[in-house]
Amino acid sequence: MNSITKIFSILVLSSLVLISCSDDNSVSNDPSSNSDKLQNGTWVISYYWNSEKDKTSMFTNHDFNFSSNGEIEVLFTTVMNALRTYSGNWSFGIDDNVNKLYLTFNSMTYIDDLNDDWEVVEFSDNKIRLQDVSGGGGETDYLTFERK
Repeated sequence: MNSITKIFSILVLSSLVLISCSDDNSVSNDPSSNSDKLQNGTWVISYYWNSEKDKTSMFTNHDFNFSSNGEIEVLFTTVMNALRTYSGNWSFGIDDNVNKLYLTFNSMTYIDDLNDDWEVVEFSDNKIRLQDVSGGGGETDYLTFERK
């Protein structure tokens, strides 16, 4: 009787473990479901590492606004207090089971450095951490947006 109780207990525990496992292969916190978070409010670049160099200061005084139609507007106040605007496009996607944020600008300026298919490393209400491994040299670029 004791061995039957043990076998029954093992079967029950095994069943509970199998039932609690999910067949859902989606990436947790899929950023495409978080588009609303991105579109609400203004974002700034708090960190930008490109080509083995910290380039965060290039984006001081830049405000990024992501709209629901896939457009992105960058407002920048120059040292002469002139307001400049750059525009581009953004979208979320999944490439090889990796969440991506695609940024595209056609400004013919330094803003175009942000053009890439950025891998989403972290996505929260107030921070988005991105990275991109370059194809040629294998260097990793990093980009972090924080809510203003």
